[in-house]
Amino acid sequence: MNLFRVTTVAALGLFAAACTNSVDMVRDMEGASAGTPFTKQLAAEYKKFALFESDEMFDHPDAEYFADKALSAASGSVVEPENLGDWGLPAGAIDEMTTARKRLVVALNASGRLKAPAQAGVAQAKFDCWVEQQEENFQVEDINACKTDFYAFLAATEAALKPKPKPAPAAAAPAPAPKVPGPYTLFFNFDSTELTATSKVIVEAIVTAAGKTTLPITVVGHTDLAGDPAYNDALSLRRAETVKAALVDGGVAAGRITATGSGEANPQIRTADGMKEAQNRRVSVLFR
Repeated sequence: MNLFRVTTVAALGLFAAACTNSVDMVRDMEGASAGTPFTKQLAAEYKKFALFESDEMFDHPDAEYFADKALSAASGSVVEPENLGDWGLPAGAIDEMTTARKRLVVALNASGRLKAPAQAGVAQAKFDCWVEQQEENFQVEDINACKTDFYAFLAATEAALKPKPKPAPAAAAPAPAPKVPGPYTLFFNFDSTELTATSKVIVEAIVTAAGKTTLPITVVGHTDLAGDPAYNDALSLRRAETVKAALVDGGVAAGRITATGSGEANPQIRTADGMKEAQNRRVSVLFR
């Protein structure tokens, strides 16, 4: 540890009385009670690293240094990642580590501490771990472990800062099928094929509807059950032809219209044979 870092440790104001060192203090520290989720995470990570340096690596100066950083973070203070110029790093590692630190600082200052406190806390501590191990530059596995963890948690922090993709717009509801006009029903007097005044109004409505669609038009004539069935077959067809002619006169193309007669076969009102029924003397007009 160089003299600058020793001075920095003293400046943190975290040295206890001479009988108690920082490593002992963090060893007894259960968890940070002050600060933000980020500083609490950072304190926990620095504590683990300080104890590792003390108990496994027997590097007591660096253990004290990172214990002081743990105590500072535990108090809620903002603790910055290590400055590379304060460490005796090998020349071949400086460029990559400089770029890595810039990425870390950008992520931290772009709300990384707030939006991804756990990931950002680990990323900073692992960066400092990388720096400390890289200065010693002989424990390759430890260097790579800190470096790999740093990049993984930095990437997680950066991912948390990316804008969430906007939800895909809801699929447009399928357009409703065009409404089919009708059906229309025109009634006739007994044994008649002439259009009544009401039926003529209905014809006008059918002509208007025909101008709004290209659907073919089916015209079906009907009779009641009074009279001879053969006669009624012919009468129902004449009624259908009358309506078709009225539609053509109104401007509907004749080729769109099919006229047929159903005679007595499909009465609207069921009656006894031979009975007159006005509701059965009709022509049905359908768009289909």
